[in-house]
Amino acid sequence: MKNNLFYYATSELSQDAFICYLLSFAFEKFMKTDKALNNCAKELLGIMLEREDYNSLVVKDIKKQYKNIDVLVELNDGSFIIIEDKTFGSQSNDQINRYRKTLIEEGVPKDKIFCVYYKIVEQDHPEENIVNITRADLLKIFAKYPSENLIYNHYAEYLKYIDEDANAFKSDFDIENWRSKYSHVYGGFFTHLINSGIVKTFGNKNDYGWHYVNNKRGGVWVLWWSVLSDVELENMGIGPGPISKLYLQIEDNHVAVKLRVLENSNRETIKHIRSLLANYFVENVQGFFQTPLRYGKTLTVGRIQYDMDNYKNIISLMENTLKKAKKELEI
Repeated sequence: MKNNLFYYATSELSQDAFICYLLSFAFEKFMKTDKALNNCAKELLGIMLEREDYNSLVVKDIKKQYKNIDVLVELNDGSFIIIEDKTFGSQSNDQINRYRKTLIEEGVPKDKIFCVYYKIVEQDHPEENIVNITRADLLKIFAKYPSENLIYNHYAEYLKYIDEDANAFKSDFDIENWRSKYSHVYGGFFTHLINSGIVKTFGNKNDYGWHYVNNKRGGVWVLWWSVLSDVELENMGIGPGPISKLYLQIEDNHVAVKLRVLENSNRETIKHIRSLLANYFVENVQGFFQTPLRYGKTLTVGRIQYDMDNYKNIISLMENTLKKAKKELEI
């Protein structure tokens, strides 16, 4: 895999350049340069515009980093496409709406502005009210248009490499070595857990998510999710204070019970709640163990180990135990 341009050119600017390069085949003067890439570019534009009649589309202009917009594409029908490219990062500070406002202030009609979020790795929540272009979308399109273009083929191979890495959990069951062997496997595994309903969520972006946590052990990817609603936590007597959240979290090959603590909460109260929860899980879940107490914004109650043979059962067991605790535990 190392003999590939995009294995080394991993920055967002490199991907911006590829997006511009591919869409440039929809310029009128380049249409006959490579018919496959012309067709590929037009279909990709059609997805961005959510249109099926994309064959008549012609690119008039492509601008990179125009007023902080990653890629801005102008088409022959007067449409403008704002492409926000997040190779590995995520959107922040309402960027898309700011870019849309910039074009409106320049006189572009609101209904002629289309916004796209371009992401080649898994993310916990798709962006709302915007077209999301994913790695799966791109691989599907590229498979339809084979070409001898080296840059195009390098990019397609790079996406396949990421795809294989993300799906390695299906064949490599040695979870303890995932961090040292793969870059995207946790995103793939977490996506599988959410999309298949193995991890049951309320569907609200504030009730689950995943991210990377830097720590002394070399960092870890975690998936967290709320099993109990805010009302249920309040009925238990631990929310909305001193505990703001009681949730489960996958950390490497463990499922942990976690507490999110409100600032300036009484430590003895927190310690008491944590102890009650820990004792309940130790009594009701075989293999669950309480972890040492370390105060911070989040506290670990304890955790249980899982593997790729029993992870569905362990996750279900932990969710059900938390629901039972809501009814049986007196705090």
